[in-house]
Parts: sequence; C-alpha cells; structure tokens
Amino acid sequence: MDVHCFLFTDVLLVCKPVARKAERVKVIRPPSLVDRLVVIELTRDPAGLGLVYLNELGTASAAFSLHASEPKQSKVWLEQLRKAQEMYREAKAAAAAAAVHPEPLLYYDEDDDLDFPHSALLVARSPRGGSSRGSRGSSLVHSHR
Repeated sequence: MDVHCFLFTDVLLVCKPVARKAERVKVIRPPSLVDRLVVIELTRDPAGLGLVYLNELGTASAAFSLHASEPKQSKVWLEQLRKAQEMYREAKAAAAAAAVHPEPLLYYDEDDDLDFPHSALLVARSPRGGSSRGSRGSSLVHSHR
C-alpha cells in the first residue's frame, strides 16, 4: 500500500491519499510518538525501515515497515527519525527541568524596601457598590425572590 508519512518533532503520521482529492490525505494508523518508536534499518532488498511502537509500559504494540523507492531515501528517513527522537528527548528533559526548578516570576530580595503609598493598596468592594443588598450575600442567593 502506498502511504505518505509526515514526521514532526514529536509524532509520526502514516497517511494514505484520498482518491477524490489529490492534495488530501487520511491518517490510517494512530499517531506514533517518536520517543516510543524503535527504528531498525532493513538492509535487504528492498531496503527500508522496520518500526516497532512501544506502549506506555514498554511493550511492543505495533510493528510495520516502510520502504522508499530508493535506498538513499530510507537512509534520510532513518537519520531524520533519529534526529526527531533526539530533539524530542531534549525538549522533554528541558520541560522536566523547568517543572522541577521553575524560574521565579518576580525577584524579591528581603532587603528591598517595599513601602507602597496608601493609595496604591487594593480594597475589595462589593459589586453592588453602596447597596445594602450587596453585603447580604451573593447575587445568586437573591436572584429568585
């Protein structure tokens, strides 16, 4: 079966062309996260790639092979898949490091003088202004009288 593959930094899509529309494709396999793909170069004729998809437990859940019209194209796909896997690992590691050590949004030193003028302080006020009803509770409580 002829398919079109789309490789992104985090996912590989395997699609087939839609017969009626030359520029449209339909995804025919579930998207494969690149960090869960085991890629093996197939050197026999015809040259291609063997791919094994591992589920979240590390167990093989799918396997398929991809073949290009020229062996050189298979090598390029192998290089690009490995590059995407490395980029994904780096991005995942950077996101994990940022979650463990988030950058503070505001730098504050205890020696800083934080004297604000009285007019800069925020005061909570009722949404009903000076109304006596505004202080008796939520407007939802009084909405069905």
